[in-house]
Amino acid sequence: MTSLGRTSRRHPLGLGVALVLAAGALAACGGSEDGPTPGGSGGADNPNETLGERTWILDGTGSTPAITTGATGATVTLVHDSGNVSGQAPCNTYRTEFTVDGDRVEVGPVATTRMACEPEVNEAENDFLKALERVDTVAANGDRLTLTGSDGVELIFDAQDPATALLGSWEIVNLATDDALATPLKGTTPTIDFADDGSLAANAGCNQIGATWELDGSSLTIDDGRRTLMACADPEGVMEQEDALGKALDAAARVEVSDQLTIFNSEGSMLIVAKRAADG
Repeated sequence: MTSLGRTSRRHPLGLGVALVLAAGALAACGGSEDGPTPGGSGGADNPNETLGERTWILDGTGSTPAITTGATGATVTLVHDSGNVSGQAPCNTYRTEFTVDGDRVEVGPVATTRMACEPEVNEAENDFLKALERVDTVAANGDRLTLTGSDGVELIFDAQDPATALLGSWEIVNLATDDALATPLKGTTPTIDFADDGSLAANAGCNQIGATWELDGSSLTIDDGRRTLMACADPEGVMEQEDALGKALDAAARVEVSDQLTIFNSEGSMLIVAKRAADG
């Protein structure tokens, strides 16, 4: 695989109990001749610019109400995308409208999946989702994000290193071919594993693919690709699928991480869409 250059474009990354919100780099809100900028305060960051770029981890014990995830140890994620947020609650995944105007937030009704967890986890999830629906104000200060409501709700999040959100094993659900994004062949489960030592392992159903990776903001570089040399005939087309995965890794230029992983080429076309593997 060839060495890839970095792109200067910046896009949201995000994951944990984590909150991922989309936008740009932090900017201080200053005053003007007519007084403070609306929604800003001296020394605070502009929330509308902060929401993105980062993954935010819920400080459950510091929040009001306190949110714990019990034996599951689940990370609660919140990902901002085009006026919506979605993510992982203590038990289920969820999605809702999330509109930011200055330091004001409007949150819509929350929709969730329907898994059943242990009673204490279900209780923590109900507390979190009800608190999220009551949020009406957002404040950002460095590596801390605070969502508050007029009735005393306060959800506190700490920033996570974007690269940390990428770590672990991902199961590919769509892979770019010469014609379009395709689902994996029946009987195969293509995977990508990003390790914290900068190594990458991938498999499309036959050979093991190894490489190194580096993340700079949302720019992803994958270098030094190599693979084992088995020839596989079952299922039919598995070698073509492996070649497609190799080409996709070769062309990777940008990544977005939320409740799923999406890798793009330098022209902005999707190459790989993946979900967190069960053991990831």
